[in-house]
Amino acid sequence: PQLIAGPIERAGNLLLQLRRAVTLGPSARNWAAGLQLILLGLFKKAVLADHLAPYADAAFADPSAVSGWTVIVGTYAFALQIYFDFSAYSEIAKGSARLFGVDLVWNFDQPYLAGDIAAFWRRWHMSLSSWFRDYVFIPLGGSRGGRARALRNLVITMFLSGLWHGAAWSFVLWGLYHGALLLGHALWRRAALAQRLAARAPGWYRLLGWLLTFELVTLGWILFRAAEDRHIPALLRLVASPGAPDASQLVAVIGVHALCGLWYLERRLRLRTVVHRSAALSLLVYGALAVITALFARDDGPQFIYFQF
Repeated sequence: PQLIAGPIERAGNLLLQLRRAVTLGPSARNWAAGLQLILLGLFKKAVLADHLAPYADAAFADPSAVSGWTVIVGTYAFALQIYFDFSAYSEIAKGSARLFGVDLVWNFDQPYLAGDIAAFWRRWHMSLSSWFRDYVFIPLGGSRGGRARALRNLVITMFLSGLWHGAAWSFVLWGLYHGALLLGHALWRRAALAQRLAARAPGWYRLLGWLLTFELVTLGWILFRAAEDRHIPALLRLVASPGAPDASQLVAVIGVHALCGLWYLERRLRLRTVVHRSAALSLLVYGALAVITALFARDDGPQFIYFQF
């Protein structure tokens, strides 16, 4: 599975493990870890991503037939859908490899908790981000040659990252959009005001940095998800003047941000580590995931999003 949609492995890491795996053979520990990852991936895909897809599809199908708040809710839905969908595939691939004693790299590290856009790209599709860093950004000169050249190299790298997803203006604009965000972040973090704010109110600074990053990344998914390039201006106009939300739309938006709060608690309390330390607790949690997946998986669920790239 890793060959189809990642994680993108380096030969030096993967080939050595393949040779060693043939010698060592399977083990109970690897099978347990692999099956847990596969089950978690199936849950993310079949229960979470596939059930979010209809809300995103409805928002992006025809901008002339939807309200601004429908687009907003659909954009948040797609932000979660693409994360659950792609991280699910990466975990299924990682789990499948683990069954045979091969430990693939992690591809996601809770990217929607990132405190700035640079941190987001260190957490999102990490194997691809590091590939572009090593084979595009650094060969272009990286950070050498002065600030202007480094910023130019950054924008070129993000442009090519967008083009990698497909030869469409939507992907190019998405790449350039993130290039502009990274450019703005690089300039802002050197500003005296940013350094004073970070020193005087570090907690609020981190919170506002997370919120701004999450909203800007979510806004960028409109460029990525638009069914047609010509829909992008209309979608952005709807988001800019959405009107009043109904109760369900407001609850949905609050719920998305509350989910980020739960992710933060899970990371802070290291709940995954706590679960894995106890065989009984692991069996209970992953058994529940298996039952929920079997009950709520859609028979007509869409294919993995990244199969198209």
